[in-house]
Amino acid sequence: MPTHSTGLLFETAHKLEDTADLHLAISAGAAPTIDNDELKPFDLLDPGSSNRAAIDMRLAYLPDQLDENQIGLSLNWSELEVDGNHDAEQQGLRRVEQLSVGVYLDWRRQAWRFLSSVAAVVNRMKRQADNQTDSFVSGYFQAEYELRHDWTVFGRLEQTNNTGSSDYLELFPHSVTDRQMLGLRFDLARQHALSLEVSRAETPADGDFEQYLLQWSAVFP
Repeated sequence: MPTHSTGLLFETAHKLEDTADLHLAISAGAAPTIDNDELKPFDLLDPGSSNRAAIDMRLAYLPDQLDENQIGLSLNWSELEVDGNHDAEQQGLRRVEQLSVGVYLDWRRQAWRFLSSVAAVVNRMKRQADNQTDSFVSGYFQAEYELRHDWTVFGRLEQTNNTGSSDYLELFPHSVTDRQMLGLRFDLARQHALSLEVSRAETPADGDFEQYLLQWSAVFP
């Protein structure tokens, strides 16, 4: 999914009744390109690259402007130029026009936190000879529970459908289409955390495999 673009971002908020807020964010800029088996962001050192346009919008409703709880709608339009993916170029693929519409949730309730997102994606494959359209739906659900003030256990489910018949997904054979994950996070200090994750994932090229990750996260200064 083209989640990284280089350009301008505009944000605004509108107060509703009581303490509720409505947040709007709109961005426009250069979309990434399809390079080998990945999406390559715009290179500031190569301004003459073949990146095309990307437009993003996010609308969020916050029941309490002083709280983190929110539900929202996201919209993305991107033109993804093929630049470096030799297999796709040999098949006559020039670029992909992609539209995605999704909903998301970020909600806390006492010791629990729930995060979820579901997006429907439509791809128009622009080829030299003809055009083709395919679609898929991708989403995840994550639940976190705070055991103590510095210990958190969490689990995550990710799934993408239509993986076998989407020409767009075939361009990224090593991308994870399904994952089940469990993890434990320890907050070392105010801005430092250590987490352990165990997951079972699946990609079109690699099939099923297991992952074990130990990660240290920090915010400086």
